[in-house]
Amino acid sequence: MAFQPLNKLRPNSKSNTIVCSVFEVKDNRENVTTGTKRYAEEIKELQVTKWKSPDDTSYSIRVFAASDYALLSLWYGISGACGVHPCLWCEETKTGIRQPKSERQTCPKRTLDSLHSDHKRFLEEGQGNIKKAKNFKNVIAPPMFDIPLNQVCVPGLHISLGLFHKFFKMLEAELQDLDIILANHLTTHILLDEEVDAAEVMMDPTLHGLTKYVEAADQARILEAEAAALGEEIESCENDLAWIVYQEEDDFDEDEEDDVPIALLQQNAAALEEDIKCFLEKKEKLDKPIEDMTTIIVAIVNELVDSYDFPLGMRERAKCLQQKYEKLFKLFAACHKLYSHARPMKEEEIRELEEAIKSLMAFYRETFPTCTIPVKMHMLEDHVAEWIRKWGFGLGFHGEQGIEEIHAALNNIGRTTWGIASKTKQLQSLLYNHLIAVSPDHKGGVPAPEKRTKKD
Repeated sequence: MAFQPLNKLRPNSKSNTIVCSVFEVKDNRENVTTGTKRYAEEIKELQVTKWKSPDDTSYSIRVFAASDYALLSLWYGISGACGVHPCLWCEETKTGIRQPKSERQTCPKRTLDSLHSDHKRFLEEGQGNIKKAKNFKNVIAPPMFDIPLNQVCVPGLHISLGLFHKFFKMLEAELQDLDIILANHLTTHILLDEEVDAAEVMMDPTLHGLTKYVEAADQARILEAEAAALGEEIESCENDLAWIVYQEEDDFDEDEEDDVPIALLQQNAAALEEDIKCFLEKKEKLDKPIEDMTTIIVAIVNELVDSYDFPLGMRERAKCLQQKYEKLFKLFAACHKLYSHARPMKEEEIRELEEAIKSLMAFYRETFPTCTIPVKMHMLEDHVAEWIRKWGFGLGFHGEQGIEEIHAALNNIGRTTWGIASKTKQLQSLLYNHLIAVSPDHKGGVPAPEKRTKKD
């Protein structure tokens, strides 16, 4: 847990983020309550405190909260993203968020009062039974802090990462389908041609990734031949019992035959995980690699069709994939650019963001009608522009970016303290080293070294 004074030149940064609580346990409700309850009263008092500037002007102090969505759900006592009412800022249902915002009825906003009321009903009417949480707006615990929900920042960083990862997995799945189609044609047409050198074809770098699929098809063919031989043997038996056994055995072999390629294909999917990891590291420049990522689909398929006897229809399928996902990623990148920064935003920019979000959501619903609408996408559609309009800044100003940087910084510091036997002393040393770097008492207190003058 950390805090940031926001009236700074670079408020949401690692150098302006001061850790006040750290403990090495699981992020469950009991542990988080234990670790944060000591600050609840102080936060409540802080919000009614006045700050006096050097020119004697008094200002009210306002406390904002920011974190990833899982921790926000714990702080405010809701079930989380999997509940029937998954959103922290409104009471919309999981079914309701599937519909466009313009087609839904306006649903009530959550407030601290509504959370307390729903939790009271959950205890009295629902008797604290988690299975009945959906009847009480999925409020299963009281809020840990008295920070109003309109001062809880929508987690822009995790929205970007979560949605980008979702879109990339969708692209990956469709490319895997394309691989299976290519591999099927390869094994049933090209490699069966007596004039084709199968080993030479499979050495082609473009086709080498299909080796697992080809092996799966070969294995399936072997099993198919064995099943056929077994069938002939069983058919030679004259009694009815042997015939029944044949039917059951044949069904079993067909199921087994289907299962083997699937297992091999799952092994092949693991090789793509590293590509996802590398691509997520470019989250700050989501739009830059979009064309390179999508046009390579068409380039590879065109190369295959030109070099081997693949159907010409594969060109059209690849082109359709390229256009569909290039547009999806570009629409998302436009949204990300407009909400993820930390600078002030005028009404004109906010309206531009709203239009960009509408375009993304309309395209997504029309092009991918069977895909789900996760709660992060709902937050983007319903609450991102709303938050920015209220406070006048991009989500990078109030959001969780600073504390995420601190995670990396603490991990680096932790490498120097791992040899300390006591876990408690390890954490104390960790915080001490962190405080030296970020404490207002220390920052800027060391004078710059003076240049030494040369003596004649």
